[in-house]
Amino acid sequence: MSADTADIITRKADARRKFATIRANAHSTQIDAADRLSAQLTPLLTGLPEVFFAGQIIAGFWPYRSEIDCRAVLAKCRDFGMITALPITGDDATPLSFGVFSGNEHELIAGRFGIAEPPAHARLVTPDIILSPLLACDVRGYRLGYGGGFYDRTIAGLKEAQHSVYVIGVGYDAQYVHSVPIDEFDQPLDGLLTPSQFIHFDKG
Repeated sequence: MSADTADIITRKADARRKFATIRANAHSTQIDAADRLSAQLTPLLTGLPEVFFAGQIIAGFWPYRSEIDCRAVLAKCRDFGMITALPITGDDATPLSFGVFSGNEHELIAGRFGIAEPPAHARLVTPDIILSPLLACDVRGYRLGYGGGFYDRTIAGLKEAQHSVYVIGVGYDAQYVHSVPIDEFDQPLDGLLTPSQFIHFDKG
């Protein structure tokens, strides 16, 4: 392992501890965050017709630990005529797959990390939009995740397959920061949705 690689690993580990605490504090104090997050989506559904339209497949995530709850966002997307899905986590170093989620939590099972996910017999889909959990997101659109690389592999794989996907990080406002440590495998986000704003990252 090179000195540069070791340095980025250490910096990412330190950042994860820092932003996990920041996210936990926001989670414990902002009890209305899920409603405010859903309210931010309303103008986007009609204001970004090139991104959000009926019939699209949008994958969200089931809230885990102190992650912000995006279930109301998914419900609003279903009302808008979109198909909603949740990730299914496989083995290490593999991309995520996505199963259709109707909104009925009783259809879900406990996945590999104890997170609710669609069962093995769920209809698998390829999302047009992915809502991604995160520990932090910086002004360039780079996401700090948990270190497993599941979302980065998934996004990279979809791009390699030439499937157009719009990836939105979802988190608390305190998770939007100036800079996070990155390496060559990190995939930038297209947007960030928080309880107070939506940010589109221009990659041009």
